[in-house]
Amino acid sequence: MQEGRRRGIDGTLSGLIKLGLFILIGYLILTGIYGFSLGHQIYLARSNPIIGFGSALVGRDATEAFGIQQSGLPQWVIDSPSFWFALRVSE
Repeated sequence: MQEGRRRGIDGTLSGLIKLGLFILIGYLILTGIYGFSLGHQIYLARSNPIIGFGSALVGRDATEAFGIQQSGLPQWVIDSPSFWFALRVSE
């Protein structure tokens, strides 16, 4: 009786760990997509000579901060490391 009960608890714990990993991977993929999208929008905006010159004047950090502010993304997206990685790669 005890052995069968133990297997049930181990199976439930294993299921919870798999669910947690699935949620974490989904979070990283979703925030990476947001980062790539915003970086691509910044890249397209910089193709305009006037905006590109202004962006070069204020620097990358200020340009990113302005883009993030204008996008209205929630903080949980901005805090993700995959968001920043995709943002920097796609600029």
